[in-house]
Amino acid sequence: MLIIPGGAIVQHSLKVKHSLKHVLGRQSASCLPPKPLIWLHAMVVWGLVGFLVGGLSSRPAIAQPAAPAPETAPSPVPSPTVPSPTVKPETPVVPVPTAKRILGQWLTKEPLDGDTVLVVFAPAGKLYIISGTTASGNAIANQFQYRIDDKPQPMYLDVILADTTKVETLFEFTAAGDLRVQMLGTRPGKPRPNALADNATVFQKISDDTTPPPGTDLKPPIAPMK
Repeated sequence: MLIIPGGAIVQHSLKVKHSLKHVLGRQSASCLPPKPLIWLHAMVVWGLVGFLVGGLSSRPAIAQPAAPAPETAPSPVPSPTVPSPTVKPETPVVPVPTAKRILGQWLTKEPLDGDTVLVVFAPAGKLYIISGTTASGNAIANQFQYRIDDKPQPMYLDVILADTTKVETLFEFTAAGDLRVQMLGTRPGKPRPNALADNATVFQKISDDTTPPPGTDLKPPIAPMK
């Protein structure tokens, strides 16, 4: 380590300072251009600055990111088409023939004395009229023949009592399915009534059975009219 006295340090510092100033002065002088070239140098520098400024100003603008497109509402999803229920065609109601509809057991009360009367229409034109009882208490069935004609309205009913005897009358079916027969005012050999009166006898069907009830006493059939 070199130790220098304080006075020597000051002198040495001054020498170093003087030497640096001399060197820097020489370098500055050598860096300056000659006077005739000063304006050219200034113009070059000014042109360079102008080029930089112009270049910066003429640079294309930085493209900004495009704004996102507005969201569109999703298209509504169509509702599934529900097939309409299949409507089955109604089966046409075939009317029951009168000859079949009249078959069975029909019950009423006699309009005069109120006794119960059971009438049974059977196939092959057989008719059973059951009223009264025997001494033993059995019901009595009188067997006759019958014919119907469903073309006229009201329809025709003929009850055949003997070879040459018959009762001509009228009948119809009500909306409730009952059987209306004109009995009052009719008798064998008398002309057929022109219409059903308000006092026509109403029979209610109690069974489709075409035979008399068990225990009924049958009277011999009357021979039909030829």
